[in-house]
Amino acid sequence: MSSELYARTRAVLPSWLSLYYEEPIELDHGSGRHVWDSAGTRYLDFFGGILTTMTEHALPAVTEAVSAQAAKIIHSSTLYLNRPMVELCEEIAAVSGIPDAKVFLTTSGTEANDAALLLASVRNGSNQVLALRNSYHGRSFSTIGITGNSAWSPTSLSPFQTYYVHGGQRFRSPFAGLSDADFIAACVADLEDVLDQTGGSIAALIAEPTRASAASPPGRTGCWARSRRSCGRGTSSGSPTRCRPAGAAPASISGAGRHTGRPPTSSPSPRASGTGCRWAG
Repeated sequence: MSSELYARTRAVLPSWLSLYYEEPIELDHGSGRHVWDSAGTRYLDFFGGILTTMTEHALPAVTEAVSAQAAKIIHSSTLYLNRPMVELCEEIAAVSGIPDAKVFLTTSGTEANDAALLLASVRNGSNQVLALRNSYHGRSFSTIGITGNSAWSPTSLSPFQTYYVHGGQRFRSPFAGLSDADFIAACVADLEDVLDQTGGSIAALIAEPTRASAASPPGRTGCWARSRRSCGRGTSSGSPTRCRPAGAAPASISGAGRHTGRPPTSSPSPRASGTGCRWAG
């Protein structure tokens, strides 16, 4: 460990940015599946780039493409026509399977979720959001407000009224001993109970089946299709709800309520404002 670099790190970066290991290592470079620290020690990289999609280190095709683009122009704007951006968006739209798909590019999952929450809440006239227990959705103010894990949610302030439902985490839930079919039925029953508490005024159900920080397995096959149908049927009071496709994530407690840094233990009286339930993710 470089004690000099460690001291400089602690002097200039926030204390809540944690470092791994009692003696943190300084990664210097990588090649393929290996990385080297500043002392020359080689490591097999099982980390895979937290919250990112990794190819491999110093992959020639990637480094050459980045270098070629940087040599032409590093930054532009959507105010101008951009051929590489359109080509990428065309590829994404083609593999999405969504008819007439529109693609909006962001630089992180946090920003993608921010955009989805903004669109859903404006479209449906509601700030009520359904999220999964033990979920993680990002580090911005709005995504922290719907995160169902207190370790990733340092404030109880939130622009949303968040309700937490079961579905993503099976083995640390009250439904751990159930069969696949009974687990799905229990999660859907929990969702329908929460929908009744909201009066149908839901902006979104956000879920992330492909997950990183929350480190929990996705829901059972068929769970999200059943959940979507439940949203579409409406509440027992007759208030309609509507859902559109999405993603998954989970925490540990029944009931619903305004986010308080951890999943709530009781259900306040939510204010109904608008209708609709859009899946966001």
